[in-house]
Amino acid sequence: MSLHVELCFDPDSNLCVSDINFVSECEVTVNLKATKTDIFRQGIIISLFKIEGVVCPYKLLSQLMSVRLNLNAKQNDSFFVEETGKPLSRNYFISKLKTILIALGYSDKDYSGHSFRSGAATSASSQGIEDSMIQTLGRWKSDCFKRYIRTSKLDIKSALEKIK
Repeated sequence: MSLHVELCFDPDSNLCVSDINFVSECEVTVNLKATKTDIFRQGIIISLFKIEGVVCPYKLLSQLMSVRLNLNAKQNDSFFVEETGKPLSRNYFISKLKTILIALGYSDKDYSGHSFRSGAATSASSQGIEDSMIQTLGRWKSDCFKRYIRTSKLDIKSALEKIK
């Protein structure tokens, strides 16, 4: 069991309203001021784009930004908040995720914060996206991302069928 200490929201290192920038009608940038792999705290800007489909990062961020601004969020306020308006904490997010998983009939023991990285790498790999692009999208500097990829039985069957 890992112990995570809840830290106070710090606008100098945590994601704020001002860190989400709509640079065009189809691109939004997210300024991550610090990540656990960014030891020198130089930050990184991630570009997300308007895409077709149910889960469009541009549309979802735009909708959330509208909600935050309608609630009079200031530029240095947390972009993600709990129902109470408090900055969203990792523990709160994981707790809510597990509650939803249980309600949907899934075991919550198989999910953690890393599930999103593993899921994204696995989905990208199963769609035939090249390793170098998976590495770039996940901001991995080494090939450690390969440990996150879970190969499904269907993918194994498909590969075996191609061998014959």
